[in-house]
Amino acid sequence: MNILGFELKKIEKVPLPTITANKPTGVASVLPIKQGDLYNAGTVTWQGQNAESQVKSGYSGNDIVYSIIRLIVDKVKMAPWAEYTIKDETSYKRYNAMIKRPDLIQDWGMVNDLRQKSITLVPTKSKISDLLDAPNENDSWGDLVEAYSTFKLITGNAYVYGNTIPSGNNAGKPLELYVLPSQYMQILADLSVFPIKPKSYQLYMQFIEQFTKQQILHDKYFNPNWNIVGNQLYGLSPLQAAAKVLTRSNEGKQLALL
Repeated sequence: MNILGFELKKIEKVPLPTITANKPTGVASVLPIKQGDLYNAGTVTWQGQNAESQVKSGYSGNDIVYSIIRLIVDKVKMAPWAEYTIKDETSYKRYNAMIKRPDLIQDWGMVNDLRQKSITLVPTKSKISDLLDAPNENDSWGDLVEAYSTFKLITGNAYVYGNTIPSGNNAGKPLELYVLPSQYMQILADLSVFPIKPKSYQLYMQFIEQFTKQQILHDKYFNPNWNIVGNQLYGLSPLQAAAKVLTRSNEGKQLALL
């Protein structure tokens, strides 16, 4: 494969420079780029946490973490989804504010009345309704919500790729939706501006798949860990905050097998 005039015949290990204590050191793999524009894509930022380990050792390797996340996700995926239109902005704002704090709600009948007054099902369904029925040829909407919620609870980030319609009346709208593995996603950003802003995204596995900013919906938890290489652009994983407890739990289970 020829990239920028250089022949890339195999995956090579290239040392990364050590600049400050906040920047990563070690090696990085030079992988073939499958698609996308090599120019003006931005600079690769760093998560500052081992998302792959969070998936393997946290979710897949710890029964307690797995059970807690499954308990949450099984409830989330049960919620019915539909395409609505707002018919009363004031009532909708009140309803939306109340539903965000369900622990403070004392009269659910009033909440239901506000909902009936503020929104209604669309009379004519659009492409959105089609996606709610089948976001892609392999997944139901429940499958998509399950993957989305699970990745966010494990790594603090969820990425949804919208494969857009190239032309016609629905040009630019998503034709299919896919949840991407957040442990292998990187944000490319403009590090020369303040605040640092995402410019594009890439998925790195056996190849690098590039995406424009418009193709990716990135949902994340708040991350107070700012640095000059864009760590704040990634969500803080709940498992990162519980890393010491998780490590002790995994080591205890391992010792029990000896």
